[in-house]
Amino acid sequence: MTLNYNYEASDSNTKSHEETRAVSTNETYTAPPQTRWEYRWIAQTGKVDLQFTTTATRWYTTPFADTVLDNGYYKRDETVSGRFTGVMFVKTESNFRTEDLDP
Repeated sequence: MTLNYNYEASDSNTKSHEETRAVSTNETYTAPPQTRWEYRWIAQTGKVDLQFTTTATRWYTTPFADTVLDNGYYKRDETVSGRFTGVMFVKTESNFRTEDLDP
């Protein structure tokens, strides 16, 4: 038995980073004569929808409100917010088993 499976998805818009995800497998198994066989392949994915807020330090060449002179540049800590959305690939699992047919 040979299994080939391919999955691709992509997403983008003008304010996001574009990313394409691909999941594939190509496996070959041999079942002995007079047996039953079972094959399972599971690809786990999860949907991501996460908002975040963090602090970034930025440097400027021109002084303005709340900047501090730092080694010839003007430094300011700023709050940055964003959102991650999409599908996250977790893992794949495959299992092939055989059992003898009843006599």
